[in-house]
Amino acid sequence: MVLGFVPECCSAWPESPPETCVTVVFVKELLLNGAEWDCRDDVYTSFFRAVEAPDWHGRNFDALRDSIEIGQINNVEPPYRVIIQNYSQIGPGACQMASQFVDLLREIGSRGCPVEVVIKT
Repeated sequence: MVLGFVPECCSAWPESPPETCVTVVFVKELLLNGAEWDCRDDVYTSFFRAVEAPDWHGRNFDALRDSIEIGQINNVEPPYRVIIQNYSQIGPGACQMASQFVDLLREIGSRGCPVEVVIKT
């Protein structure tokens, strides 16, 4: 786990004194290996393994959105940082899905859910 995600009370930091914010959030890092992705399902399988999703988890973005934002489905809940390693090695059958998955995580994060994604080529 690493430090990350500045709580809302600290959104003005460093302009406001750090003493006004005492909340520290530890962020889990979920490592996914893009080199193992050859098809759409590989993206889901990799993420589901990382968040310890139940076998019955839906393989669509509505189900992903619900399980991440609403929660109480996966064993690993936000806050977390998804790190996709070897992004340049993703197979052609998984490229579009990988890009859409990254966009989805960024969209979820932009709505205030403590999730972020990092791409490493």
